[in-house]
Amino acid sequence: MAAAVWEFLGRFLRLFSMPTLSRHYHALPSVLVPLVSFSVFAFAMSPRGALAGAGTAPNAKLVKTGKTLFTKNCASCHGANAKGGVGPKLQGITASDARITKIIKNGKPGQMPAFGEKLKAADIRALIAYLRSLK
Repeated sequence: MAAAVWEFLGRFLRLFSMPTLSRHYHALPSVLVPLVSFSVFAFAMSPRGALAGAGTAPNAKLVKTGKTLFTKNCASCHGANAKGGVGPKLQGITASDARITKIIKNGKPGQMPAFGEKLKAADIRALIAYLRSLK
């Protein structure tokens, strides 16, 4: 996969070094193209990048820990399998991890208590892994 990325970047750079384009965009090849190319490559190779294997399954141990935490702290309102109850259904939740973390930590006034004092960051990550594992 990395060879394909390098080939793409090589072709991309050659495109902007052609005389007809560089005459019109003389600053573009020398400064912007290498910067953009490197940024695209770095993102593609990063853990959350385009080539990182989207949709990989969460760690089984993390999911198990999350299920235990969910049963202890959340199931009374959100149901045994997060299908809803007093609180909303969480199965198939599409909110970002950051949004879910914020809600767990701070709660929702009049709707959900805050768990920021009770749960550690690792506990919240485990809860999110469990929620993501539910289909």
